[in-house]
Amino acid sequence: MIGKTIGPYEVIGKLGEGGMGEVYRSTDTKLKRDIALKVLPPSVAADPDRLARFRREAEVLASLNHPNIAAIYGFEDSTSVKALVMELVEGPTLADRIGRGPIPLDEAVPIARQIAQALEAAHERGIIHRDLKPANVKVRPDGTVKVLDFGLAKASAPGGPTPPGTSDSPTITTPAMTEAGVILGTASYMSPEQARGKPVDKRADIWAFGVVLSEMLTGRRLFAGDSTLDVLTAVLRQPVDVAGLPADTPARLRRLLRRCLERDPKERLHDIADVRLELDDLAGSSDESAVTPAEPPRSNRMAMVGWAVGLAGIGVVSVAALLSGRAPAATAVEYRFTVPQPGTGANPPVISPDGRHLVYDTGSRLLLRALDEAEPRRIDGTDGGREPFWSPDGQSIGFFPDAELKRVSIAGGPPEVLAPITQGWPTGTWSSTGAILVEVTENPENEGWYLLDPGATSLRKIKAFARDRPINPDKALPSFLPDGEHFLFTHPVGTVATLQVGSIRSDETRALVPADTRGTYAAGHVLYVRDGTLFAQRFDPASLTLAGDPVAVLDDIDYFSPTGEAHFSVSRDGTLVYRHTEAGSDLRWFDREGRETGRLLDRGIYHDTRLSDDGTRLALSIRDPRRSTRDIWTVDVERNVPTRVTSSPRTEMRPVYSPDGRRLVFSTDWEGPPNLYIADASGGQPRVLVPFDRTQQFPGGWTPDGASVVYSKRTETFGLDIWVVDVLTGNRRPVLETVFNEWQPTVSPNGRWLAYASNASGPSEIYLRDFPDGGWEDRISVGGGSMPNWRRDGRELFYYEPGGAVVSVAIEAGSTGRPRVSRPTPLFTVDDSRFRSFTVAPDGQRFLLNLTDAGGLVPPDSVIVNWTRLIRD
Repeated sequence: MIGKTIGPYEVIGKLGEGGMGEVYRSTDTKLKRDIALKVLPPSVAADPDRLARFRREAEVLASLNHPNIAAIYGFEDSTSVKALVMELVEGPTLADRIGRGPIPLDEAVPIARQIAQALEAAHERGIIHRDLKPANVKVRPDGTVKVLDFGLAKASAPGGPTPPGTSDSPTITTPAMTEAGVILGTASYMSPEQARGKPVDKRADIWAFGVVLSEMLTGRRLFAGDSTLDVLTAVLRQPVDVAGLPADTPARLRRLLRRCLERDPKERLHDIADVRLELDDLAGSSDESAVTPAEPPRSNRMAMVGWAVGLAGIGVVSVAALLSGRAPAATAVEYRFTVPQPGTGANPPVISPDGRHLVYDTGSRLLLRALDEAEPRRIDGTDGGREPFWSPDGQSIGFFPDAELKRVSIAGGPPEVLAPITQGWPTGTWSSTGAILVEVTENPENEGWYLLDPGATSLRKIKAFARDRPINPDKALPSFLPDGEHFLFTHPVGTVATLQVGSIRSDETRALVPADTRGTYAAGHVLYVRDGTLFAQRFDPASLTLAGDPVAVLDDIDYFSPTGEAHFSVSRDGTLVYRHTEAGSDLRWFDREGRETGRLLDRGIYHDTRLSDDGTRLALSIRDPRRSTRDIWTVDVERNVPTRVTSSPRTEMRPVYSPDGRRLVFSTDWEGPPNLYIADASGGQPRVLVPFDRTQQFPGGWTPDGASVVYSKRTETFGLDIWVVDVLTGNRRPVLETVFNEWQPTVSPNGRWLAYASNASGPSEIYLRDFPDGGWEDRISVGGGSMPNWRRDGRELFYYEPGGAVVSVAIEAGSTGRPRVSRPTPLFTVDDSRFRSFTVAPDGQRFLLNLTDAGGLVPPDSVIVNWTRLIRD
């Protein structure tokens, strides 16, 4: 970044970085002043929805105008960088000053007064800081205090959870959060109501102010610990120690701190203005004698009782331990929080054996998130990597790029090739002895289990799979047991499967229990999913036998029974991470003014809605939670009657009607031999249109004559590109193949233009292009866009804009063949956290929207610390 020019800003040097971006000293070449440029992290900048939300929040925050608040000057939205333009504040942070030792009273009170004045000004505008901490306070050389990052924790959140963290970053989320499931703040400074996931108001800032003031006077953190859980435990139950303040601390300042640090918000000071007034008095009077407080605040005593009877649903601890004042053992607490998915395409994370890290397979590379860090980071050298799995010590990750097995250290450095892999779809598990067991599926010639012995450089096949199904055999997904010899695996037969024990030294197997998915051993139990419920059953790894009855741990776990995949992962230390099954949705009709005019079908799990050209039928995919698959259905719109088109162990999706309404083209979402199909709309056996070639194909639309289909094709080299295939011959060729992603292609009713989405200019935008030759190209959207839909006469194009707007663009044919395009016009808005897809009636007067529960489109991943507290077996 150093030396680059972003808009009118020339980057001079780096000032720092944190969970909400990197900050650079820059020069405004127009106004000839230095500014701070906060470059947003990829999780915000690359997500159109989060970016739009951040921009809206930044507009509100820019309205703050106070001498103790660092100003926001603007928002720079270049093609390559998204950044906040902020006032450059010289001087150290308050954290730097505290790092040199306690701050004397005559210096601390003026600093505290200015922080209170900043909070007072923000609260008057209805803005809560949510992340007040010493690192967000600057003290200029002249003594002026500037509070930074007002509300940016809220602004950077994806309308859902904020990433987890420790004392120096935005922290964890819980199921009952402040805003659509959000906890915002930093663990050491968050209020008890934030830690419990309850709604917060300005009193949360008052608590944080009290914690910061205490730290200024003592030089040490009021609430500390070795882990996030330890810190939160201290926040929720540790007596507030104002007795540790310096001896010369006035009694009224001690009282003020106690009133700021009441755990019950009702007992806490309600307005920061009262705090500021008290500090004003203290600044003018220092003759009070110092006294030692007699006892903790009343709410601290009540907090002990509250924890003893349930800890507000966060954990369960011993009454005796609480009342004796002893800190509960970490294993006595069950704690839940959530972390956001790093984008819509990321597979569920796999947790490390020590419970400290999550690794994500995004489909294009691996991401690593420490549970005490705000954002995941890209693991260098893992492009094209998939199916990650952990080494027993949690320091390395195995993964499969192309035809190789590699390992990469989480400490950094280039990946190491361990062995070549036969073509197919591999998964792996790493034993305590250092051996790696690899399963290869989706290759009839080489399917089976392979073993990489410690120190070896090639795999040896230990078992071949019998191909007892006409299509790909389902995955067994082995997982090693502690002895390093035996492993758990799922033996699927059709839609019925059994969890079994195998051995790398023999072909002998032992059936354990019916299960829909793979199994995992942890904490003396085998865990597996059956009918969407996660079960745990005691298991003796020495005798390889189960004991007792299975105990339900959690309901609604996302899983795929045909493939044996279960979206949960568990560590040795008792931490469980999982993903809920997706939320249901409703199909609702809206007019151009956004008025709801009716509904279609009952509530279900609906995807990929597309109306036929005449508007009389709807094609869609419907997920069956019992089988965890998706099938193609059609609906008679007038009669509201659904008809199943496909029923298979595969997941089928994105159906598109042919112009005459007699055929459907659709694809699958897991790599079977074929990938793009055509079927009769009334049912029957589908036929392969585009064979599987280790890429993913997603149909976009038909040409008006019904002779061809345009589709997007995902490759590891180019990402998503647009291709066209001849329906009769199967011949196919690229239409648009670039280093950027292009998807959702749809041909205009006159057959001359192609509308599609692309990230060529940064976020997803809608483009229009000459078809089929590509002689010209125009960008249509101006604020982001996806899901282009044509009106049947071709005179209007609709798309969805981040933030929830359904947008219209008028299109007229031009004399040169290049159409005349109007400015985009938003028709109406919906809650974008609920929006899944939409389709347009032929006349463009009605819109069928697929709306899910708030936050349901990209739900967070859930984490439970000490999950064994959930079972009583």
